[in-house]
Amino acid sequence: MRPTDEVFGTHTKGSWFNNLNIIGHTGDAHPNYFGQQALAESLEASIKSDGVVATHSKSVLLYGDNDSRDGDVTGFSNIAAALEARGFQVTEDNSVTLPSDYRTYGQIWFYGYYPPNPTDYASLEAYVKDGGGLFLSGEWGPVDMFANAGVQAVVQATVSLSISVSGDAFNAVVPVNTNAIDHVATSPNNLTTWTPSQEGSLANVAPGNVLFAGTDGDASGAVWNAGGGRLAVLMDINWAQTNYEDPATMPQVVQNIATFLAG
Repeated sequence: MRPTDEVFGTHTKGSWFNNLNIIGHTGDAHPNYFGQQALAESLEASIKSDGVVATHSKSVLLYGDNDSRDGDVTGFSNIAAALEARGFQVTEDNSVTLPSDYRTYGQIWFYGYYPPNPTDYASLEAYVKDGGGLFLSGEWGPVDMFANAGVQAVVQATVSLSISVSGDAFNAVVPVNTNAIDHVATSPNNLTTWTPSQEGSLANVAPGNVLFAGTDGDASGAVWNAGGGRLAVLMDINWAQTNYEDPATMPQVVQNIATFLAG
């Protein structure tokens, strides 16, 4: 059950259900509770494919520019292969703009050199809060470089305003935090390291949310339960590309993050 879900008797509904004024401010049932409950269930059925996040779907939207300015554009195919090996169905969209059907996917993975279209920040934030699983790639440097603006905007809106892009870490191999939340470091693979190439980092991430940390102590990779959904960030793009990756650990990192985002 997602953190935003509420249980009414034997019925489990998301926060939208409560917005129908079925439950009063005192916690007592509305006089027309059962009639409105039937209406709510009817509405729920009718909007499953129209605006509601498909939270338990194994369908994944992989979008972004795929670091096209680099000569190595294998990131998309390498991530997709790792996901498909665990039974996920992947749709690739080589664009920094969200497609109109993005809420039909159980997970969204943004992988790119340039940030998501800023007009989509609010949509990504709402997607997470409504139960979706979102992955974002960042990079080294300050917030106005590469895809870092999108990372900071979404993380601050969904997790905490105190978290910020903190610059460069530049570790060759980064150890995993085996105590990260929800067994993300151990399910389905026992992660030991992550191999980026000149990665960046995030400051003020709580210890349990740090997946990978450099020698400066800041998070090069982080995961959160955010609103009703889940969010993961890795502050590097090259880690998934054939010319830079560790071919043994790259697929494992993808699969563990996807398992975490699936909830």
